[in-house]
Amino acid sequence: AECLPGRGCVAGACGSCVGNASCASGQACVGGACQACTSATQCDPGQICTAGRCGPCAGNAECSGGKACVGGACVACTSTPQCTAPLACVSGACGPCTSTAQCASGKACVSGVCGPCAANAQCAAGQACVSGACGPCTSPSQCTAPLTCFNAACVPTGCADGTREGFAPQASYPTIASCSGGWTVAGLPTASACAHLSGNSSANPTGTGCAAVDLCSAGWRLCTVTEVLARGGCSGAVAGLPPATSAFFAQATSGSGSGLCDGTGTNDIFGCGTLGTPPANSCPLAVFSGNLGASLTAPWTFIGSNGFDEALVVTKPGADGGGVLCCQ
Repeated sequence: AECLPGRGCVAGACGSCVGNASCASGQACVGGACQACTSATQCDPGQICTAGRCGPCAGNAECSGGKACVGGACVACTSTPQCTAPLACVSGACGPCTSTAQCASGKACVSGVCGPCAANAQCAAGQACVSGACGPCTSPSQCTAPLTCFNAACVPTGCADGTREGFAPQASYPTIASCSGGWTVAGLPTASACAHLSGNSSANPTGTGCAAVDLCSAGWRLCTVTEVLARGGCSGAVAGLPPATSAFFAQATSGSGSGLCDGTGTNDIFGCGTLGTPPANSCPLAVFSGNLGASLTAPWTFIGSNGFDEALVVTKPGADGGGVLCCQ
């Protein structure tokens, strides 16, 4: 027989309840008495209190505290589709988004709301905003300069200004580029000096305040001899330049002298292009600077060189005549 109202069935005997399981379906055990619930906190985890009865949820609106209704239970969300748009699942709770990565596919996080994008900057890295949706690009015009569309993603071209002067097209040379422009910070250091705001097609073509590596896209670096050879050598280094253009593109490895690019010194600079002299010794690259840079023309400069340190003093305060080889 059923117990009297308010009594629970515990170990086969009617008495004070010790949990909701000892009460009739839908009732809550409150203060030892089975009764109608007044809040979801009196119900079992995941249940809601509706019209005085504990039971399953039917939608997110019935859940509280950022929980989602999943399989009839109010639980911590595990993905944004479990939340009600435009909310996102953030650390297990449905609420305002803090990044586009938290939004459903194609949506962007704008002012805490997942919705249509209005600009590429609102989309995840590599995506383009096309007709209000974040996704793959189909043409370079959909990417924000200096990025280009490559393999359906907006990515750096390898050159900071977005244009390659050699090793083009990018599909054929995805990890090496010839980049023209100037720099005024002496040598071939690895650290950026002007946040890559340089390049012959940029607003700073002479590279004032920039290092040689600033001609490369962020995330790219000056190539070494080994890297150039691993990418096929100098073939293609001037593929993006007009015919008969004189250009020298330097890489980072120098040498001990006499045309050696053995990486043991700072004597001379070596690279690819149509400007410069073929190394007299075993360096496998096409051209080099010659002693004191004599084989290169302005704007290549080697002010203060003692003939053994060209790689430390080289500057190029002009856009013409080439630039550097950049690798990824």
